[in-house]
Amino acid sequence: MGALSIRFVSNVAELRQVGRFRHAVYVEEMHRHRDRPDGDRLLIDPMDDGAYIIAAWDGTAVVGTVRISLCGSAGIGAYEDWYRAPEVAGSAWPSRTALLTRLMVAPEFRRTTLSARLCGACFSFGVARGVTCALMDCNEHLLPYFARIGWILQGSFDHPDYGRVFTHSFDLADVGRLRGLRSPLLRAAAGADSGGAAIVTTSAMVAACMERSAPKRAAHVLPSRKGGRIAA
Repeated sequence: MGALSIRFVSNVAELRQVGRFRHAVYVEEMHRHRDRPDGDRLLIDPMDDGAYIIAAWDGTAVVGTVRISLCGSAGIGAYEDWYRAPEVAGSAWPSRTALLTRLMVAPEFRRTTLSARLCGACFSFGVARGVTCALMDCNEHLLPYFARIGWILQGSFDHPDYGRVFTHSFDLADVGRLRGLRSPLLRAAAGADSGGAAIVTTSAMVAACMERSAPKRAAHVLPSRKGGRIAA
């Protein structure tokens, strides 16, 4: 286990690596999304389109990842209602709000700082773009961990794939509170870690991955806020 590299996914090959890592965690380990055809064991979904994906590499292997969607420019479908996003984010909704999803790390890194480092990379990116409120959900056993690093519990709902999950917000502007918690996310929330790494949305990459996947997989659909449906 060497030094980890945390960076934005920037090409199709890297996105496919992340898709295979997601499949290994969600489907093979946690037995979620079992209704999907396995195909080439690639878990890519339409919410990746227009989002930004960060991954952690240990050498050439993906060992962690998170997706960040800027709510002012990327559709988040049913999550808007599930999270009560306009109410929770208040004046930050939607242009200064970001949604974090698909946060996961490999088993050997689950008692390390990697998940916090992935959140921190999202915050550094968001702060540089005016984000002041972040939203995320987690399973019940992770509630104490996320409270310790600064996430604020907002509620819960029954996710169609994951069961009961607990929604959180993170006030990136409340630096005093984060300092009091000694949160590892303080530097990122304060904008101290904002850098100039290459950052691209995954829109074109998602299309390429979908085209290359075999067999073609039917999207699992979730209700959207406006009565339509969004794949997840």
